[in-house]
Amino acid sequence: VAANEADTAIRRGLAWLTEHGTITDAGYVLAPLLKRTDVASDDVAPVIHHALGWLNEHGTITDAGFVLAPLLKRTDVPPDDARAAVRHALDWLNEHATATDAQYVLRGLLERPDVHPGDVDIAVRYALNWLNEHGMTADAGFVLRGLLERPDIAPNDAHAAIGHALGWLNQHGAIVDAQFVLAPLLKRTDIPLSDVGAAMRHALGWLAEHGVHP
Repeated sequence: VAANEADTAIRRGLAWLTEHGTITDAGYVLAPLLKRTDVASDDVAPVIHHALGWLNEHGTITDAGFVLAPLLKRTDVPPDDARAAVRHALDWLNEHATATDAQYVLRGLLERPDVHPGDVDIAVRYALNWLNEHGMTADAGFVLRGLLERPDIAPNDAHAAIGHALGWLNQHGAIVDAQFVLAPLLKRTDIPLSDVGAAMRHALGWLAEHGVHP
């Protein structure tokens, strides 16, 4: 889509949201707007405003996850709005934390560096509960990456995440995307000594398969 056509579509979307932004179906307009990286700086604030307003009305329905995920991934959300988005995400997870699609909200939440420590603990527990249900699926690697990259996880939770990662690597350790679990796993300084050998074996096994590729 040409830049001028994209800008026109964005403006039309915002105009539509001004009229209909609180109806349930507005989520289908908000989600793609939030995913765009080419929204003009003057339009970012209205998009976020509409998203938070919509979440105030519909923030705990299942489909709210598809609005929350791209909202959480944006790096240009003002601090107060970011805190509101995190609160909406935690409220949503309170009802949907073990749903398969909760992975997208968990990933967005875990990747944010501005989450309050108390909220980090809650998010981590939701992520671990999700892994208890879905931890052997290929997509679990993205949740594992979010957990393993955080330096502020409580020791017991970190050990649980490492355990999940090693279990996942037993099944998926040879796929290309295993690098995104292996890299943060190997950077952690809190791997139990009894698990260091397993982590290294997985890394060497992955390199044997993919180490010649850039």
